[in-house]
Amino acid sequence: MQNYLIDNETGEGQLQKYTKQITTDALNQYSGQYTQIVSSDLDFEWFRYSGSNIETTRPFCLACTKKKFIHISEIPQLLKGNFPEFREFDGVINEKTGLPAGLIAGTDVSNFMINRGGYNCAHQLRPVSEDLVPKEYLAKIKS
Repeated sequence: MQNYLIDNETGEGQLQKYTKQITTDALNQYSGQYTQIVSSDLDFEWFRYSGSNIETTRPFCLACTKKKFIHISEIPQLLKGNFPEFREFDGVINEKTGLPAGLIAGTDVSNFMINRGGYNCAHQLRPVSEDLVPKEYLAKIKS
């Protein structure tokens, strides 16, 4: 039982693994909620998907970090996996949720900034001024 719950020679035990995941999710979702409220109040429409990619980073997050800048109008297509970077990283859609694999069931436009890449995701969606968005990104949205 002890080996199942805590660290052992084969890796993290289940108690430690899930405690870490729940804590990470709670802190990052709180941060995302705060960012969403402030961004909405200040009418930000552009965001940067930021954070480090690690060995276990999901294809969705790899795709979003490569994409870098996201306009709020693009979120519905992101949640369908309908963007070139997602295909480039061989992203798949979860048949049960209809979302890119790893995203939390029920993630939609209204809570994407909070849930981001799903369980245990440490990436953030940071608001950026349109003045800081490269012209090629602006041109794609305005065309």
